[in-house]
Amino acid sequence: MIPTTIYTPSPCASNPCYNDGVCSVSPFTNTYVCSCSQAYYGKQCESLNRCFYQSGVCQNGGTCVSLNGNTNYYCQCPQEYTGRTCDTAVTICPVDYCKNNGQCSFDYTLNRLRCACPGTFSGQYCQIPIASPNTLCDVIPGICKQGSTCISNGTHIQCICRPGTEGEFCEKTTTSKLNLDRY
Repeated sequence: MIPTTIYTPSPCASNPCYNDGVCSVSPFTNTYVCSCSQAYYGKQCESLNRCFYQSGVCQNGGTCVSLNGNTNYYCQCPQEYTGRTCDTAVTICPVDYCKNNGQCSFDYTLNRLRCACPGTFSGQYCQIPIASPNTLCDVIPGICKQGSTCISNGTHIQCICRPGTEGEFCEKTTTSKLNLDRY
Protein backbone atom coordinates (compact mmCIF):
# COMPACT_ATOMS: atom_id res chain seq x y z
CA MET A 1 0.00 0.00 0.00
CA ILE A 2 1.38 3.38 -1.02
CA PRO A 3 1.04 6.08 1.63
CA THR A 4 -0.96 9.06 0.49
CA THR A 5 -0.54 12.59 1.61
CA ILE A 6 -3.61 14.69 1.90
CA TYR A 7 -2.88 18.27 1.03
CA THR A 8 -5.04 20.86 2.73
CA PRO A 9 -4.64 24.29 1.15
CA SER A 10 -4.08 27.22 3.45
CA PRO A 11 -7.21 29.19 4.23
CA CYS A 12 -5.26 32.25 3.07
CA ALA A 13 -4.58 30.75 -0.38
CA SER A 14 -7.75 32.29 -1.81
CA ASN A 15 -6.76 35.79 -0.61
CA PRO A 16 -9.90 36.30 1.48
CA CYS A 17 -8.82 39.68 2.86
CA TYR A 18 -9.82 42.76 0.90
CA ASN A 19 -8.37 46.27 0.79
CA ASP A 20 -4.78 45.25 1.53
CA GLY A 21 -5.76 43.30 4.65
CA VAL A 22 -3.10 40.83 5.78
CA CYS A 23 -4.21 37.20 6.08
CA SER A 24 -2.86 34.89 8.76
CA VAL A 25 -3.85 31.36 9.73
CA SER A 26 -5.03 30.57 13.22
CA PRO A 27 -2.99 27.50 14.26
CA PHE A 28 -5.72 26.12 16.49
CA THR A 29 -8.68 26.28 14.12
CA ASN A 30 -6.97 26.33 10.71
CA THR A 31 -9.09 29.33 9.76
CA TYR A 32 -7.98 32.69 8.49
CA VAL A 33 -7.88 36.00 10.33
CA CYS A 34 -7.59 39.31 8.49
CA SER A 35 -5.59 42.18 9.96
CA CYS A 36 -7.07 45.35 8.49
CA SER A 37 -5.53 48.75 8.00
CA GLN A 38 -7.07 51.62 9.99
CA ALA A 39 -9.13 52.55 6.95
CA TYR A 40 -11.11 49.26 6.92
CA TYR A 41 -12.73 46.78 9.28
CA GLY A 42 -14.79 43.59 9.19
CA LYS A 43 -14.01 39.86 8.96
CA GLN A 44 -12.47 40.36 5.50
CA CYS A 45 -11.62 44.09 5.78
CA GLU A 46 -14.63 44.70 3.56
CA SER A 47 -16.11 47.68 5.41
CA LEU A 48 -14.80 51.20 5.04
CA ASN A 49 -13.99 52.98 8.29
CA ARG A 50 -15.77 56.20 7.45
CA CYS A 51 -14.23 57.90 10.47
CA PHE A 52 -10.72 57.30 9.11
CA TYR A 53 -11.43 59.30 5.96
CA GLN A 54 -13.68 61.84 7.64
CA SER A 55 -11.25 63.01 10.30
CA GLY A 56 -12.74 65.98 12.05
CA VAL A 57 -16.30 65.13 10.98
CA CYS A 58 -17.40 65.23 14.63
CA GLN A 59 -17.12 68.69 16.14
CA ASN A 60 -16.79 70.01 19.69
CA GLY A 61 -14.99 66.97 21.08
CA GLY A 62 -17.33 64.38 19.54
CA THR A 63 -16.01 60.90 18.74
CA CYS A 64 -16.68 59.29 15.35
CA VAL A 65 -17.98 55.70 15.48
CA SER A 66 -18.21 53.60 12.28
CA LEU A 67 -21.20 51.33 11.76
CA ASN A 68 -21.58 48.38 9.39
CA GLY A 69 -21.75 49.52 5.82
CA ASN A 70 -19.63 51.88 3.80
CA THR A 71 -21.31 55.16 4.65
CA ASN A 72 -22.77 54.67 8.10
CA TYR A 73 -21.25 56.39 11.09
CA TYR A 74 -22.41 58.47 13.99
CA CYS A 75 -20.85 60.99 16.31
CA GLN A 76 -20.83 60.28 20.01
CA CYS A 77 -21.23 63.80 21.40
CA PRO A 78 -20.23 65.19 24.78
CA GLN A 79 -23.28 66.01 26.88
CA GLU A 80 -23.07 69.71 25.99
CA TYR A 81 -23.65 69.08 22.25
CA THR A 82 -26.03 67.21 19.97
CA GLY A 83 -26.68 66.75 16.25
CA ARG A 84 -25.27 64.41 13.60
CA THR A 85 -21.82 66.04 13.88
CA CYS A 86 -22.12 67.44 17.44
CA ASP A 87 -22.54 70.91 15.98
CA THR A 88 -25.57 72.03 18.02
CA ALA A 89 -25.10 73.22 21.58
CA VAL A 90 -27.55 71.83 24.10
CA THR A 91 -29.38 74.78 25.64
CA ILE A 92 -31.22 72.78 28.30
CA CYS A 93 -29.08 71.62 31.20
CA PRO A 94 -28.89 67.85 31.69
CA VAL A 95 -29.66 66.57 35.17
CA ASP A 96 -26.60 66.86 37.45
CA TYR A 97 -24.55 68.69 34.80
CA CYS A 98 -23.13 70.97 37.50
CA LYS A 99 -21.84 69.25 40.61
CA ASN A 100 -22.00 70.37 44.26
CA ASN A 101 -25.13 72.55 43.91
CA GLY A 102 -23.73 74.55 40.99
CA GLN A 103 -26.31 76.36 38.84
CA CYS A 104 -26.38 75.45 35.16
CA SER A 105 -27.27 77.93 32.42
CA PHE A 106 -26.64 78.40 28.71
CA ASP A 107 -24.13 81.11 27.84
CA TYR A 108 -25.20 82.54 24.48
CA THR A 109 -21.95 84.48 24.13
CA LEU A 110 -19.79 81.36 24.46
CA ASN A 111 -22.47 79.14 22.84
CA ARG A 112 -22.18 76.51 25.58
CA LEU A 113 -23.49 75.44 28.96
CA ARG A 114 -21.77 76.86 32.00
CA CYS A 115 -21.92 76.37 35.74
CA ALA A 116 -22.12 79.08 38.39
CA CYS A 117 -20.39 77.48 41.36
CA PRO A 118 -21.06 78.10 45.05
CA GLY A 119 -18.19 79.79 46.91
CA THR A 120 -16.67 76.53 48.09
CA PHE A 121 -16.23 74.95 44.62
CA SER A 122 -14.72 75.86 41.24
CA GLY A 123 -14.00 74.23 37.87
CA GLN A 124 -16.02 73.84 34.68
CA TYR A 125 -18.53 71.58 36.47
CA CYS A 126 -18.00 72.86 40.07
CA GLN A 127 -16.07 69.69 40.77
CA ILE A 128 -13.00 71.22 42.47
CA PRO A 129 -13.27 72.06 46.19
CA ILE A 130 -11.77 75.36 47.28
CA ALA A 131 -9.87 75.08 50.55
CA SER A 132 -11.22 77.34 53.26
CA PRO A 133 -8.60 79.22 55.31
CA ASN A 134 -8.40 76.63 58.12
CA THR A 135 -9.07 73.52 56.06
CA LEU A 136 -5.39 72.51 55.93
CA CYS A 137 -5.13 72.75 59.72
CA ASP A 138 -8.23 70.55 59.98
CA VAL A 139 -6.92 68.07 57.41
CA ILE A 140 -3.60 67.66 59.26
CA PRO A 141 -4.63 67.90 62.93
CA GLY A 142 -1.76 68.26 65.35
CA ILE A 143 0.70 69.49 62.72
CA CYS A 144 1.69 72.31 65.06
CA LYS A 145 3.25 70.80 68.20
CA GLN A 146 3.30 71.63 71.92
CA GLY A 147 -0.01 73.48 72.03
CA SER A 148 0.93 75.98 69.31
CA THR A 149 -1.68 77.59 67.04
CA CYS A 150 -2.17 76.54 63.41
CA ILE A 151 -3.03 79.21 60.83
CA SER A 152 -3.71 78.44 57.15
CA ASN A 153 -4.34 80.70 54.15
CA GLY A 154 -5.76 77.79 52.14
CA THR A 155 -2.45 76.70 50.59
CA HIS A 156 0.14 77.04 53.38
CA ILE A 157 0.29 76.34 57.11
CA GLN A 158 1.98 78.55 59.67
CA CYS A 159 2.47 77.55 63.30
CA ILE A 160 2.45 80.28 65.95
CA CYS A 161 4.71 78.94 68.69
CA ARG A 162 4.10 79.30 72.41
CA PRO A 163 6.85 80.77 74.55
CA GLY A 164 9.60 78.23 75.07
CA THR A 165 9.09 76.51 71.69
CA GLU A 166 10.52 77.07 68.22
CA GLY A 167 10.88 75.42 64.81
CA GLU A 168 8.68 75.32 61.71
CA PHE A 169 6.08 73.28 63.58
CA CYS A 170 7.08 74.43 67.10
CA GLU A 171 8.57 71.00 67.63
CA LYS A 172 11.69 72.18 69.47
CA THR A 173 11.85 73.26 73.08
CA THR A 174 14.05 76.28 73.62
CA THR A 175 16.53 76.20 76.46
CA SER A 176 16.94 79.50 78.16
CA LYS A 177 20.38 80.28 79.49
CA LEU A 178 20.33 81.01 83.13
CA ASN A 179 22.26 84.01 84.29
CA LEU A 180 24.45 82.29 86.85
CA ASP A 181 26.43 85.46 87.52
CA ARG A 182 23.81 86.59 90.02
CA TYR A 183 24.41 83.66 92.36
